[in-house]
Amino acid sequence: MPEIWAELARKGDAIQWVGIALGGFVVSLAGFRLWRMFRPKLSPDEVERRRREEICAIGKIGDCEILDVEGTVILYCYSVGGIEYTAAQDVSALESLLPVDRMRMIGHASLRFDSRNPPDSIVLCERWSGLRLRPMIERPVIALPAIEQTDVERPDVEREHHPVS
Repeated sequence: MPEIWAELARKGDAIQWVGIALGGFVVSLAGFRLWRMFRPKLSPDEVERRRREEICAIGKIGDCEILDVEGTVILYCYSVGGIEYTAAQDVSALESLLPVDRMRMIGHASLRFDSRNPPDSIVLCERWSGLRLRPMIERPVIALPAIEQTDVERPDVEREHHPVS
């Protein structure tokens, strides 16, 4: 039995360091848990902004076609690796970047997508735009000449009746 105590006495420094490391790990884990519980929660708008920024920074650029614009929601489709995707992006936070005539956006455009998760894509963010706006067509205002109504077209005028011969 004295050999066991002698052996433990020689390994006492190692046991002490293991105890210190284990205690440090437990304190770090408790601190992390407390930070997670009391940290400020991000708003959904902030989460979406960060997602757009990440895709803008790391995303690959591809081609898409904007199918429809409904208010501030852009509906578009694209193909990656032979797989066709249809996605929508709510750009209400970026409304100042949109043209007044939203129908100018319909057609071909560029998009950025996450190569690890291709359905995660954007066509517009704060620092980048994939919109290829069609040119605005200025339509000249054509003044039509005033058309005079004849007595035949005017129901309020009594007409002379001519016998048919």
